[in-house]
Amino acid sequence: MLLLMFAFIGTEQAEGTSKESGKLNEEAQDRERSETITYESPVFLGDGEEYKPKEWMEQGGKTYRLVSTNIRRAQKEGELTFLTSESSFELEGTEEPPESAVITVKETGSEYERQVPLLETEELQVYWMDDFRFSVTVSGYGADTLKLEEYEIPGDAELSDYGKELLESMGLPEEAYRVERVSWIGEPYEKEGVMFRDAEASGSRRIRRVTARYGGQVRTPDLDGKQYIGIYEAIEETMETIPETERTEQTERGTDGTKESRQEELPAPSAQLGVLDRLINWLTRRRTVVAVSMMFFLILAAGGWLFVRSFYRKEED
Repeated sequence: MLLLMFAFIGTEQAEGTSKESGKLNEEAQDRERSETITYESPVFLGDGEEYKPKEWMEQGGKTYRLVSTNIRRAQKEGELTFLTSESSFELEGTEEPPESAVITVKETGSEYERQVPLLETEELQVYWMDDFRFSVTVSGYGADTLKLEEYEIPGDAELSDYGKELLESMGLPEEAYRVERVSWIGEPYEKEGVMFRDAEASGSRRIRRVTARYGGQVRTPDLDGKQYIGIYEAIEETMETIPETERTEQTERGTDGTKESRQEELPAPSAQLGVLDRLINWLTRRRTVVAVSMMFFLILAAGGWLFVRSFYRKEED
């Protein structure tokens, strides 16, 4: 039974050693992965100078140095995105902004156009401009009745009083235009037995200044280009290893607002061990061998004790 107990202890310690070794390997792999990081730039056209990996990178409180740079061919698939654009217009009369607009987009060295609909308009200002003019031809000049297109007016009438009729003859809305003056131009002339005379109407026109917003969901084009790949390795953050222009602050602020220098790292424990500590470490690393040796030693001791005890019993008999 004693033998089985020591065998179990030795097996359990061996399994513990194996598990600890596996855990240390996993920690070493995780540490190795954390020591390097990979940078992948956006897909670009041309030289892509703005996407080139920088010499130094800060991440997770560590400083990394660029150790290799490669360029590979890459493709960026088109994606859905929402584009918006605003335009200003000065509209005359009943004019309205266009129902759609073409937006030009520049992305990673490429340029494409997409048409999007009108979303809304905002009226910013309304004003009148005194530069409205158009020609008028009056027939029947000199007679008791004059004719403006299909309208008949008295021969001695003031033409400016018939601004509404003049606008209707031109197909213009009265709320957007005003006829304020009508002046004769040149002398009367006869045509096919009818006397005519030309005139010019002048006045003002309404101008609306508006802002139109266009937008909609569009798909960007596929992009065949290149991509930078940069490999970085973590370095010891000392003031000597980082260039002057790219140094980061290597101190931490205390609660009182003053700057405190980071403490120096202590040497590795193995450099400070004494003889006894080294012996303990040696025994710890060889727990399985020690356990098996102790098991055999105890078996031999138990056997010797039984032999001596049986010898004394025979003497007593």
